[in-house]
Amino acid sequence: MFPSEKFYCYITSAAATGEGCSERLQLDCNFPQSPEQPYGRWVVSICPAYCDTTRAMCFCGEGTKYPNRPVAEACGFKVNLPSEPGAPMLTDWTKADLDNVFTTNGSIRGWCNVDPAEAYASKVQFKEECDCKYDCLSGRFCEVPVLCTCINQCSGHGHCRGGFCQCNNGWYGSDCSIPSVESSVREWPQWLRPAQINVSDNAHLTGKVANLNAMVKKRRPLIYVYDLPPGFNSLLLEGRHFKFECVNRIYDDKNATLWTDQLYGAQMALYESMLASPYRTLNGEEADFFFVPVLDSCIITRADDAPHLSMQEHMGLRSSLTLEFYKKAYDHIVEQYPYWNRSSGKDHIWVERAKEGLFYFNGNLGPAYPKGRPEARKLIEVLF
Repeated sequence: MFPSEKFYCYITSAAATGEGCSERLQLDCNFPQSPEQPYGRWVVSICPAYCDTTRAMCFCGEGTKYPNRPVAEACGFKVNLPSEPGAPMLTDWTKADLDNVFTTNGSIRGWCNVDPAEAYASKVQFKEECDCKYDCLSGRFCEVPVLCTCINQCSGHGHCRGGFCQCNNGWYGSDCSIPSVESSVREWPQWLRPAQINVSDNAHLTGKVANLNAMVKKRRPLIYVYDLPPGFNSLLLEGRHFKFECVNRIYDDKNATLWTDQLYGAQMALYESMLASPYRTLNGEEADFFFVPVLDSCIITRADDAPHLSMQEHMGLRSSLTLEFYKKAYDHIVEQYPYWNRSSGKDHIWVERAKEGLFYFNGNLGPAYPKGRPEARKLIEVLF
């Protein structure tokens, strides 16, 4: 029943790779430095403080009172006052503002050591360019920990780490919904449990129940969801620099769900539905369709926001960067699984959330999606 495929590193970190998840991806916050640009050229992830290289995000870091407080974008850099009335303030991305950001002097506009209660009471100053853009934190000073947004909230079998599910022992998959063979059937998700027939206690049976002949068929169509490497989905969610990006919900300071109304969140919603669907199967041999979970909406919204998502080699086109992800996903499933070649991909489901997707599917993913084929355009328009 259970596939022998590699479940990657969902039990450790989305930024882990290699055999036994022993290798760590190095996701830098900054581009290479130069004398003119000591922190590299500007990018959303630019960081003069502590860079979490598992997700290219900037924090206050150890030695401060609030090490997990974000130091996002202009927060960590000098901000020049307007040169004339009505002119905007400009951030100098070549000069860090760490003396202020790290100060313990309440009369100076600080951030990493600012006590929220004192700031709310106007007893200390704080740098207004700093805020809580990252997921999992709320409050003006990021003082309220809240639920992070993860795929199916890890199905109750893992810890949500800003978009990546760190699964408990015995559970696997991007949403920790796949149990090990040693787990109890009672713990399995409903879609995976064996079919059963319920016979009421007052049923009038002329023979023994053991002698009943019954055949229970699974509901069709059956859908197999590829368990792709985290770089195609979970890692993109985990590294979001703006909590609203490419998700269908976040959580407020009382952990109540706040639904987003952006189209880009629809892709995650469909992915979650596929994973929890009663039509899902782990047996690709019996599947009618195959779902390929590439969260390209996260690539589109995050394009060029960190060095590892640079568009420099893509002529500044986010559609070109996204196509590269789709091609890598295509190469992966063709090399690692037998299902694509059986039908040339005609039974495979790809989801793209806008007409921009015509560039991805139009002649780039094998003979099932030939260039200029009208169905390719129609498919994209129907899906979203």
